[in-house]
Amino acid sequence: MAETDATIDRVAVKIPDLISSDPELWFAMVEGSFARMTSRNSEEKTRQLLERVEIGDRKPSQFLRHLQNLADSSVPETLLKTLWIGHLPKSIQVALAIVKDSKLEELALHADNIADASGPLLPQIAETSRSDTFEAMLNLKISQLTLSINPTYLII
Repeated sequence: MAETDATIDRVAVKIPDLISSDPELWFAMVEGSFARMTSRNSEEKTRQLLERVEIGDRKPSQFLRHLQNLADSSVPETLLKTLWIGHLPKSIQVALAIVKDSKLEELALHADNIADASGPLLPQIAETSRSDTFEAMLNLKISQLTLSINPTYLII
């Protein structure tokens, strides 16, 4: 059975009392409650993506799917690729350097093959520095701002 990274989140939203004299205002207030909840959930996923995610005992392709699940549409594939490769064991990073211009899914297949050929992977300690995380967060915020200004512009 394939491993999935699906999560179920508990959600609590306080719905304001119905304003019968102005149902449009009430509906806008309800929408705002859901928007704030969605925004907090998105921020938490982004924080997890940038700060607390580790490969653990997952295969590289499983780890990539996990990152893709955490990332929303505003996260450019190039940033996702950088984060993913940065968390792989050094031996796999070095081997992937010769095919670095491949598509992300192809890189994941290569990484799985390298990991299988190398034997069991030891848990890795994250080697990213605080400045790397800060730079990744800045790149993500710039991408999100770009998309909010011009939603048809997609950075790939």
